[in-house]
Amino acid sequence: NETGAALLGFESPEEVIGREMHGLIHHHRVDGSVYPLEDCPIHRAFRSGEAVRVEHEALFRADGTAFPCEYWSSPVFGDDAEIQGAVVSFTDITERRTREDLLRQHARRLQNLWDIDQAILAARDPREIADATASRLTELLERADCVAVLDCVDDRCVQLATRLRGGGEPPALPPSPAPEGLHAGRSLELEDRLDARGDPLSDALAQLGMRAALISPASAGETMEGVLVIASARPGAFTPSDRAIASEVSSQLAIALSQTRLRLALERQNEELEARVEERTRTIEERNAELESFAYSVSHDLRAPLRAMGGFSKALLEDYGDALDEDGRDYAERVVGAAARMDELIQDLLAYSRVARGEIEHADTDLDDVVASAATQLEAQLGARDAELVVERPLGRAWGHRASLVQVFSNLIANAVKFVPAERRPRVRIASERTEAGVEVCVEDNGIGIAPEHTERIFRVFERLHGREAYEGTGVGLAIVRKIMERSGGEVRVVSELGRGSRFILTLPPAERSE
Repeated sequence: NETGAALLGFESPEEVIGREMHGLIHHHRVDGSVYPLEDCPIHRAFRSGEAVRVEHEALFRADGTAFPCEYWSSPVFGDDAEIQGAVVSFTDITERRTREDLLRQHARRLQNLWDIDQAILAARDPREIADATASRLTELLERADCVAVLDCVDDRCVQLATRLRGGGEPPALPPSPAPEGLHAGRSLELEDRLDARGDPLSDALAQLGMRAALISPASAGETMEGVLVIASARPGAFTPSDRAIASEVSSQLAIALSQTRLRLALERQNEELEARVEERTRTIEERNAELESFAYSVSHDLRAPLRAMGGFSKALLEDYGDALDEDGRDYAERVVGAAARMDELIQDLLAYSRVARGEIEHADTDLDDVVASAATQLEAQLGARDAELVVERPLGRAWGHRASLVQVFSNLIANAVKFVPAERRPRVRIASERTEAGVEVCVEDNGIGIAPEHTERIFRVFERLHGREAYEGTGVGLAIVRKIMERSGGEVRVVSELGRGSRFILTLPPAERSE
């Protein structure tokens, strides 16, 4: 018909009728090779008697030009069931193929951009980001003979990475002022005679033989993080697609550089902070060690004159008491009492210093044996108050220093008996249970209790909630308990209410623990 003739480039159907179709439209393939008749789908429909559909094939017009076509070839049968001919339906798919090609190009472009984005994200510093960008763009853009990524430092562009097509030693681009217009967010396209611009960057590109360049700012917000330069040895080389890719990659580059610099700045700040914390910690530890050493030395040295003061005061009372009047004897007795209290305080301070400074070796420890030893040390005190001590054995085994743990339980049991009203019989209960953290031992009493706001204060050195006239002591016992537990890798806490007794809970590492 007329449409078919026009599709093949003829003015009328008469120019086609009677001519051999294969030689008319299938004489050659697009690559110039001969198209054999036996390969022709239309001819195959004649031979097989089956309809043939060809989704895409190049047909030739009358003027010899080729075009993409989709066609059906269906055989026509006569009354005798013999093939009489064929009906061929042609569709020019040039526009469809163009759209498909554009879609494929767009898909490849998106894939390439995604690959570049992943390469940028995998980089750890600005130079790695720049090198990944330059390398991928050189592979992606056929017309890119040189790709460079520049850093912006104080309005000057400094080379981060440069790649040349075909490899080779990358050139050293000189530092140069940022080209005019980039700070406004506009890209620049330079054509031919780059050396005529008179700026160091254009001169350097011209010396490399470049005759066209796309220069795009990598801006994050109002800050220009860098500059992307894509250059070609051919003038007028860049297509709209190249320009779009340059714009999109420069945006990705800006985000990556900005985030990387923020991350590196944060890492530096963290490192500096950690260094300062470590230095401060060392300083505090050194000062604490000095203070502990000083306290130990002073306490140790004070005992000798203190013993002399107490001893001479006692001698004064024993040998010359009759010669003293009532006030004189009262003064001497006060000196003896004060010396005894001071000696007790110094002994506790020395004990705390030994716990804090001494070398201790931990081992598998039987807690039943530890509590029994503590109870033996306190027999007199327990008997004086007719105290009841209940130990729910077996307490189990834990990882610790036996002598130190004996002191822990001795201090807790002594406090449990001491801080009970005079009219009440003290009762102390000790029990344990296994936990995920190790062994938890509870020392429970029926004493006066502790207000919740003071449950941390009582573990400080020399902290007392009651006057000496009410309950004796120096305020060091529980500080010793906490220090020993810390050095044992455990902890101590208290649960208590005023007037309802207290529960001191010790958490000790399990016996299976290794050094």
